[in-house]
Amino acid sequence: MKLYGSLFVAIAAISYGFPASLMKLASLQGAQIGGLLFFVFFFAIIFLQILSFISSRKQKQQPLTLSKRIVVIGSGTSIALTNTCYFLALTYVPVAIAAVMLMQSVWIAIVLECLLNKRLPSLLQVVIVLLILLGTSLATNLWLVSSQVSVIGLFLGFLAAFCYALTIQFTNKLAPDISPIRKASMMSIGAFIVITLIWWRYIPVGSLWVEIRWGALISIFAMVLPLACLSYGMPRTPPGRGEIISSLELPAAIGIAWLLLSESITAAQLVGVIIIIASVMLSCIHNKHRQGRV
Repeated sequence: MKLYGSLFVAIAAISYGFPASLMKLASLQGAQIGGLLFFVFFFAIIFLQILSFISSRKQKQQPLTLSKRIVVIGSGTSIALTNTCYFLALTYVPVAIAAVMLMQSVWIAIVLECLLNKRLPSLLQVVIVLLILLGTSLATNLWLVSSQVSVIGLFLGFLAAFCYALTIQFTNKLAPDISPIRKASMMSIGAFIVITLIWWRYIPVGSLWVEIRWGALISIFAMVLPLACLSYGMPRTPPGRGEIISSLELPAAIGIAWLLLSESITAAQLVGVIIIIASVMLSCIHNKHRQGRV
């Protein structure tokens, strides 16, 4: 049972590695970011509502008050902003660099937790942050004077990481009594509304077949498949192991970009990625031990 749980978590992590490369491929076929994001969340709502309906038939769902529904739907704002910044970053930098910047959410989440709890970080947390920054400098080639990495792309990637850290920080404790798929379907509604408000002027009028086709495909790998796998796998995975396995998302994103887009990666970047993954694992182990002492 534990092995199957870990396998499903791994599938979810690898699934999260696909959207960035798919977005690049969609752009090469003329898809516009606004239309792409619109249909990603449009199809996410449909697919997740279907999954939520199926799961509700197997397991009775708790009724939600109107105020709680509004809060959960409104929390989709951070998901919309994360995807907006991440997709924009991909127009400036390769997938590998965008994925590395998104992983900054690990140390940003540590900082947010310390600020919210009004406490200083532990020595191990400081070491984790420094290791992630070191790995990032290697993985993005910032240590090279001649590096031509787009500053705008790095900044947008950092904004995506910040929004993602907010999502993790606040949604994990939000409505814990409802299933992950039901919560995700409601958050997708909020994200869809925000995406529409941000991008409505830039959604092309006319033939949208490219955006529709790629939007449906990206929504499967970005929302539906990983959430379905996580909702099944996480409860069947030993505490702490699921978060560690989830770090496969970074090498998966880079490997998929190498396969689908022929993006190159240097030895220094590989070392940087390994350092970041090790830091994520260290952070997960630290959190597990700390929870065990509480």
